[in-house]
Amino acid sequence: MDDLSSPTLIRGNVSGVNRILEGHEIHRLHEFVPHMARLQPDLVTMLPEQDRPEPGVDLEKWVLSLPQKRLMEISTVWVLEALSRLRRQSPLTNVLLRGCLTLEGEFDLSDAGAVATGEEIGPENPRRLEIRRALNRAARAGILIHLPSVDRYCIPFPVRLSFDGVDFMDDFEREMIRWRTVRHFAHLAAQEPHDSELGDIRHWRFTNLIAAFETAVELMEELLGMEGAEWAEYWEELRQVPEELAAPLLALARLLGRAIVTRQSESGHRLLAAGAAAAAHLTEREARGGIINLIGQFHLKRGAFRRAYSAFQVAEAAHGVAQSWRSAILGISAQAIVLREAGNLHVAATQFLRAARIAEKRRLPDIQIDNANCAARIYLSLGSAREAVDALEPMLANIRVDATFPARAETLLLLGTALLECGRPIAARPHLFAALSDSRDLIHRPVEAQACLQVARLFHEEGKRREAINWARRSHQLHAEMSSHGGQCDALLELFRLSRESMGREGAGDQLPRRALRHAQAARDSSREADAWQMLLEVVRDEEDDSEIVLRCRLMECLRQTWRHRDLVQSHLGLASAYEGKRAYLAAAGELLRGQAIARSLELTRELGEIDGRVPPLLRKLSQPEVDYLTEEISDELESGKLFRQPQTWPLV
Repeated sequence: MDDLSSPTLIRGNVSGVNRILEGHEIHRLHEFVPHMARLQPDLVTMLPEQDRPEPGVDLEKWVLSLPQKRLMEISTVWVLEALSRLRRQSPLTNVLLRGCLTLEGEFDLSDAGAVATGEEIGPENPRRLEIRRALNRAARAGILIHLPSVDRYCIPFPVRLSFDGVDFMDDFEREMIRWRTVRHFAHLAAQEPHDSELGDIRHWRFTNLIAAFETAVELMEELLGMEGAEWAEYWEELRQVPEELAAPLLALARLLGRAIVTRQSESGHRLLAAGAAAAAHLTEREARGGIINLIGQFHLKRGAFRRAYSAFQVAEAAHGVAQSWRSAILGISAQAIVLREAGNLHVAATQFLRAARIAEKRRLPDIQIDNANCAARIYLSLGSAREAVDALEPMLANIRVDATFPARAETLLLLGTALLECGRPIAARPHLFAALSDSRDLIHRPVEAQACLQVARLFHEEGKRREAINWARRSHQLHAEMSSHGGQCDALLELFRLSRESMGREGAGDQLPRRALRHAQAARDSSREADAWQMLLEVVRDEEDDSEIVLRCRLMECLRQTWRHRDLVQSHLGLASAYEGKRAYLAAAGELLRGQAIARSLELTRELGEIDGRVPPLLRKLSQPEVDYLTEEISDELESGKLFRQPQTWPLV
């Protein structure tokens, strides 16, 4: 073996290896050299005797004793030696077929053979030089991250990295490479299950697959003679997919669809639409329904509710035709989720119940119970506890006594909560304690924590404050162990209510609601934050300053981010009263008119009747220009959507 300083080994390669080492932070020299020494101990024997570590010496300490320049020389020689071994051990088929750099039929055997055997390549062979450069980049990167030898030529992008900007390739050659890229990766995608790791954006091959998908869609655009953005808008009607691209597009869409939704790239809708059109062309009804469902998820994540709702409707119909009832019901549930996010809460609950009825008919109890639970949660958020009870009580007959799936505990918890809010603590008690028992048996900590909180409220309702405090503390402890900020906020607010009753308004202090507020803000939960501000309002001590007004303004800011419109109107009324007490009549009138505009827009008749009686006397204290100013300002706020979060009612049209 030559000496490490031999120019034969080092010349022209030190700077290249240095760049590679610097590009991989985990393989800095002081970490890389010991790592390689452990993986391939025979490399140590290459070193001159004076540089070898003493037997039993820790390799990290040995490396620290070497000069930096010597470390770089050792690293360089070891990398070059590993490259040489890899080239000797990897047959030509490994280079050509196992690596995604060399797609089937892309190179002549003479070119690939010249590269694999290390034949001297002159400037008159630019094609072979380009292959050599790409393979060297792949091999060096593969060695440094210690990929198996069969995968070490797979690191660079397959075609773009090796051939973009290469002058010697003509248009025909480039076109052939595009088609081969699509066929190669579509074949790979078709062989993988739909939940394969290859479809994960963190997988090192994902970029290659998505590049092939993009290429396939570009070819489809060229063959159809229309832009992707144009036909992606009308994917439902599109049926003319080139025969040679239909199967590749479908295989790539099925493998990469979930990652495309997660990635949320601008071209995501275009890619998924091409996959849906290919599935329709091949009459793959179930696959088409699945891809259209992904289109709905893509739009939902972007807040395009109308388009998401439309996609989920089509997905439901496609799964229904394919008689894939579980998927069809999930399509209905997805529509309900869109409606809920868009603010149509009552309609969303109705859709969840429709999904539950169909699931019952198709004997799918798990889906039936999940949808009923979702409907009940919406009713509870709206304060419609009676409707929540009606949605949940039929589920009890469908839950076996020995059922072990979490939905049972959730159903019992929601039913107990709804009965408690209906003022029926005796009926709620067995359901809450059954939910507590089930959640403990299943080690379902979120349900156990919520059940403890509801049991605390049950004992509070029964006048047993000591027991209620203990259960509320247990709930807070469980939520703290799970790092659930929202749950800790609920438990702290319940503890504050209990302490206020036992210690009075002055004795309770404001520490608990302030802690609850911090947890609500950490959870980014506007509804819980509003509850915390409301509690803080109840302990305002000095009414001479503007603290009440400040708190009410914060409360209103939070409520504007929720669907609690009745509470928002009441917040405007409370703020108007606070301003009126300070003789700030213009500000008071403004808050009353804002509350009136919200109540009128949402047809909240009870609140509207209360406001209408308070507005005229207050307006008489203002001048006409002031009234005109308020009217114009509030009209602008209403039209711009700044006044409150307006639900989208498009599904009802």
